[in-house]
Amino acid sequence: MTELENLQLEFAQRSLKAIEDSQQKILDLQEKEATWGMVKAWNEAEKTKQEKLASARTHKRLESQAASILRPCNQMRPTIKQEDDYEWVAIFGDVVGRGPTPETACQHFDSIWLGKDEL
Repeated sequence: MTELENLQLEFAQRSLKAIEDSQQKILDLQEKEATWGMVKAWNEAEKTKQEKLASARTHKRLESQAASILRPCNQMRPTIKQEDDYEWVAIFGDVVGRGPTPETACQHFDSIWLGKDEL
């Protein structure tokens, strides 16, 4: 081979190497973009999931508050007093709820008022 042919061969090899390197860089960038796209999509999905969970928690809290407001003991406002050392009563007219704590007396009052328990 002549020196000119050797130079042409070396130039062709370097050009081919530069093209291969450029193609590899393009592939690497495309892979990074795809990975970034997946990460971004995952982050968006996670954000949506967290928003839905927060909304569900808020809904549940509001539902619980509404149920509490609608309880007969909160609507009728019975008199709550300690009858002896071991029993509390919630009294409104003929309805008397009894329990070891004010809350259990109110729960008993609610169940009587709603007809789930006897007077």
